[in-house]
Amino acid sequence: MKLKNIMLIGLFAAFILTFITGCSGIGGGGGTEYTLIIACEGSGRVADESGYAIVTRRYASGSVVNLVPVGDTAAWAFKNWAGPNGGEVGNNQITMNGEKNITAVFSPLTHNVTIEVSGQGAVSRELVMGGLSLPTYKGDKIRLNPVPALGWYFDHWEGDLTSYELQPELVVDSDKTITAVFKQPIAYTDFSESAENKTSFLLPQGTWEKTSAVAHSGSYSWTDSPNGNYSENPFDISLRSCAVNMNGSQHPYLAFWHRYNTSAYCSVEVSKDAGVTWAVLADFYGTKDWSRMVVYLEDYKSDIIVVRFRIKKTSSYGSVSDGWYIDDVCIKDQPVIHYTAFNEGAESETDLVCPAGEWGKTTESSHSGSHSWTDSPGADYKSYVDYSLITCIIDMNGSESPYLEFWHRYNIGSSAYCYVEISNNYGETWSQVKAYYGRGNIDWQSQVIDLGAYKTARIQIRFRIYAYYYTSDGWYIDDIRIKESSLFSNYFDDAESGSSFMVSDKNHYILP
Repeated sequence: MKLKNIMLIGLFAAFILTFITGCSGIGGGGGTEYTLIIACEGSGRVADESGYAIVTRRYASGSVVNLVPVGDTAAWAFKNWAGPNGGEVGNNQITMNGEKNITAVFSPLTHNVTIEVSGQGAVSRELVMGGLSLPTYKGDKIRLNPVPALGWYFDHWEGDLTSYELQPELVVDSDKTITAVFKQPIAYTDFSESAENKTSFLLPQGTWEKTSAVAHSGSYSWTDSPNGNYSENPFDISLRSCAVNMNGSQHPYLAFWHRYNTSAYCSVEVSKDAGVTWAVLADFYGTKDWSRMVVYLEDYKSDIIVVRFRIKKTSSYGSVSDGWYIDDVCIKDQPVIHYTAFNEGAESETDLVCPAGEWGKTTESSHSGSHSWTDSPGADYKSYVDYSLITCIIDMNGSESPYLEFWHRYNIGSSAYCYVEISNNYGETWSQVKAYYGRGNIDWQSQVIDLGAYKTARIQIRFRIYAYYYTSDGWYIDDIRIKESSLFSNYFDDAESGSSFMVSDKNHYILP
């Protein structure tokens, strides 16, 4: 009985040993096993058909092993097999007929980034992200640095990179050809853009484009969304000027016409370092029909500047709207005129006054001649307006007892005010010297304001209407002059003598 049990145990053990050795390799033909050792050169690994990495593994003699080389990132590709037994690998398979030692060689993928230059300048590049030094490899991130030649400035990128960014970063995922465009600044006296010409001093970014839907003058204007409302998604896009050389200017200002219907943030900004930093000159949102905007550039009169019209939406919330329209953009220099020569009658084309908002000349009513200035020619002024008629710079040196005289008529609502204001710092701050409100006077009347406090200064005068809620006909101005009189400094009138320093004009008194 014991002998029989011992024989049965022996037979069972032999069966198990045969089964194990027969199943130890793919296509194996016996109990012999060999070791496969795989090394990698470069960045990658070798896996089996199931995706498991092979470093050291034993296979039965005669087994055929499938080898799957995989680069660690998209920047690495399998190149070839090497090592003592690399030449035995065919179609990424090796037969285990002995000990095998194989090396999988991986090489980085490279792409050509060709930089071309238009104008005069150069471009350097630096690696921002990547494990290798230049030249450029697939997946690397590089930064481009434009270096303009003396008297030139960097304007924008063209080709496989369309951008106005000064130092853009890009991921190299293919061969690229990029052009850096350098230009020479234009003189501020030449900067005038009406959107009508094929060549333009304004450079659109994002969805900015010319449109024929509306225009202040001619047939075209610039807009951020030419095909309807702007996007409901966040965006930040600009209409940029070329570089403008302000050298030689004395008292420059930027003027343009615009209309907008937007809940997005609109701003006019200026840069004097080619777009690295920006200063906001004016900002607005809401709804407004065509009006003229004037922005002073006193702080930039010796710089090379870039101006941009920027519209920005920071979230997906809020309504979408028609957007912003820009037309008739220019930079001008305010003239300086001696007070004795200042005489504005609205009859001729001069630079003695600068209209902003909807101020313009009209033939509806005038004190003399056929024209006057008004805040809303041909119509009532609108709700929520703040428009000004601003004089040029007036040199008061040499004056003794100067006064401002103008003729006006006005009819304004209960929520509107008309102000006469004076600045002696080129428009930086304004002081109110007179205010009018209510229905006012239908007939033309003369107004006199003492300027004795400014007799050695350079001043500007502005006629400003501020209104909200209700609308009405508005304010008319004509025959603006600065005169001399001894009356303000040596005034006495007892109303008893036959001669008088004052003459009556209905319920007002004016200087003779």
